[in-house]
Amino acid sequence: MRDSAFDELDIAIVDAVRSAPRASWRDLAPVLGVDPATVSRRWSRMQSAGDAWVTAHLSGGATPSCALVEINCIPGRSREVANVLADDVEAATVKLTAGARDVLVLAQAPGLDALSRYLLDRVEHVPGVTNVRSHVATRSTLEPSRRREGALDPEQRRRLHSQTKTRPHRGGALEAPDHRIARALNIDGRMSFQRLAEHAGVGPAAVRRRLARLEAAGLITLRCDTSRHLSGHAVAAVYFGSLDVRDL
Repeated sequence: MRDSAFDELDIAIVDAVRSAPRASWRDLAPVLGVDPATVSRRWSRMQSAGDAWVTAHLSGGATPSCALVEINCIPGRSREVANVLADDVEAATVKLTAGARDVLVLAQAPGLDALSRYLLDRVEHVPGVTNVRSHVATRSTLEPSRRREGALDPEQRRRLHSQTKTRPHRGGALEAPDHRIARALNIDGRMSFQRLAEHAGVGPAAVRRRLARLEAAGLITLRCDTSRHLSGHAVAAVYFGSLDVRDL
């Protein structure tokens, strides 16, 4: 059951942001049937409380090297280790878990060499870590940006889809400003173009053009996540399994 602090409009706002992560409140408000100030106020409340947030990661041809990292810790140090790793830009997700491992991290780096350096020179030397076992990911079949809460009706989904539909665009190579834009959006996926420009070292118009190219080419993915208080999903489970490669 969802936390009583949130209502159906909050859930609908989250679903709308998931469908159009960087759309303005002015564009989302008519789809939701409320005014832009209401959407802005409610999103700010959820974001400030840590119950909803937007981040970004490189994808498609720009996908970095990834590894699923199992970490065991000294008893009583798991939360401390998780908090330390959560500040690393290479740690896309950090989970405290029960079972055969204490902390589970999805690590990302521009290449295998950088990923190896992060795992060997950083993760293994965090105080409290006793054992690290990593699994390099070769392919992802499904990623969380596609998840929805089911709070929007078909017409609302259609209107949001029409707003975000773009024509295919040739990707091209990522340049240094593109990487800086992606890193800034990893901190706050709804960061303004003005603030993005400060991070990227180029003007707001250039940021807008570069981000549009990255999105159209599928080189960057924006995703909206929620806390268990808002989603109503109190428990998450991670399954490990083995199968014949022919059945993958």
